Formats: sequence, C-alpha cells, structure tokens
Amino acid sequence: GREGLVAAAIVSAPIDLAVTCRNMMRPRNLVYHRYILHQMKVEATAPGSGVTPQERSAILKSSGVWEYDDVFIAPRYGFGTAERYYERCRPLRFMSAVRVPTLVIAALDDPWIPGHLYESFDWKGNGALYPRLLASGGHVGFHGTGSTHPWSDIAVCRFLSSGA
Repeated sequence: GREGLVAAAIVSAPIDLAVTCRNMMRPRNLVYHRYILHQMKVEATAPGSGVTPQERSAILKSSGVWEYDDVFIAPRYGFGTAERYYERCRPLRFMSAVRVPTLVIAALDDPWIPGHLYESFDWKGNGALYPRLLASGGHVGFHGTGSTHPWSDIAVCRFLSSGA
C-alpha cells in the first residue's frame, strides 16, 4: 500500500497572510474581525494553554488580529514581528514546490482573500495544483442549491476519492 500524503485540498486558504489580514481589518469586515479576534483570545488564554502572564496580558490587550500576531504569535514562534511572520509563512512562497496533487478551491469575490492573489499565480507552472477558482462564493460560501452539503465539500470528496 501507499504511505504518506497522497492528495490534499484547500478551501478559501489565505495564500498571502498580510494581504488577508489587512482585508479582514477593513470596515466592511468589522463584525467578523471582532468575532475572530475574540475567539483567538479565548483559545490562547484558556486553562492549560501554557501562556506566560506577559503573553496573556499582550493577548488580551491586542485590538486586532495583526496586533495579536505581532505581540503574541510572532514573538512566541521566533518570527519577531507579524510582518516577518506573514512574509515567511505565506503559502504563495511555497505553492510552486507542492508535489502532492492538491485541489485549490477559492472564490474570486472572497471578502478577505482577494481574487487577484489566485488569478496572478502561475497555475500552469505546477501540474500538482488543481485550481477551481469560482467567480462567486465568498469566504467558504460554496453552498449548493437544493443540497444540505456545501459544494466545496462534495468537490473535495470527489477529488480525494478519484485517486488524485
């Protein structure tokens, strides 16, 4: 039998972390930004999380995802600043090296991840990547008409079942 990763799929992935974070902080995304920041703070400071008192204070004082990453995530994991963390970890840096068949589903109207990031990538330069770039769908909003299952879930299942 085959061992290891034989196929993968991503849906609405933030392939450029800095651009995605900036878009998330736009006024039109304020409600979601506040919600996601709150959830991140709750998770990071939950009992057993192992954060130091200084980290806890920095986490709770952060007023945005970028600041949270700048005062907690980046320093904790050796990146120093959010900007360096975003640059060193942005998937666009690594996508051309992917060798496992990978389905990439994204909507070009995603309010957080601009469609131009997907459109400007050289998909023909890597045959292991299978882009499904839809004109609409928002952020993980691929709900099929007349179905209880999101279209993206069905597409991922078909791709993984196809022996990709």
